[in-house]
Amino acid sequence: MCAGLLCLPGGPALSKEKKVEFTVGDMLDHADEPRWFSAIVGAGKGIEGANLVMEGTKRPTLYCPPRRLAVTGDQYVRILRGYVEKNPDLAKQEMGSYGWIMAEALADTFPCRD
Repeated sequence: MCAGLLCLPGGPALSKEKKVEFTVGDMLDHADEPRWFSAIVGAGKGIEGANLVMEGTKRPTLYCPPRRLAVTGDQYVRILRGYVEKNPDLAKQEMGSYGWIMAEALADTFPCRD
């Protein structure tokens, strides 16, 4: 199964008659499975890396976590799940959208204060 630049094996079966889209809500429903857990954590870590680059180059960051916070994989899942629960329409988004939704979830969880 491929969505955006991400291809993961074992996605839902696709019928020739009707294409079934795997959604962000579906991904969260399967977050206990290693492939989906890894995808969620990978998005979180990727955004974390981008945030560190922004900070290191003195540009505005995407979100502002407390200093020395090491977000765990389970926490990334909870952050994404909590944000989608607060914004239920996001659960219907195609799975290819989960990266930007994770960015929004991190910004919502760790807002920057001027």
